[in-house]
Amino acid sequence: MRLTLREIDIIKKTVHEFLPGVEVYLFGSRVDDTKRGGDIDILIVGDTDEEFWTVVHIKSRLKERLGDQKIDIVYERREAMTPFGELAKMDGALL
Repeated sequence: MRLTLREIDIIKKTVHEFLPGVEVYLFGSRVDDTKRGGDIDILIVGDTDEEFWTVVHIKSRLKERLGDQKIDIVYERREAMTPFGELAKMDGALL
């Protein structure tokens, strides 16, 4: 995984400030130690439908705390995951 322990801690704490009790996964190129670069792809899995603005606030706070990096966030409801969400969870790393 190509994130520092500090970055992982920031991501988990920031997401849980807004959405306590959710699972947070890193997926995409940052999970692969052999790749370089890439944005930070985050999958959040929870039990309720979350408003779009909650994810916007999380992303904004992460950019403040991690610096100006490209961050993509996908929110999936545990009981109604899309095929994309299932794949991201399967190939991702639980933070």
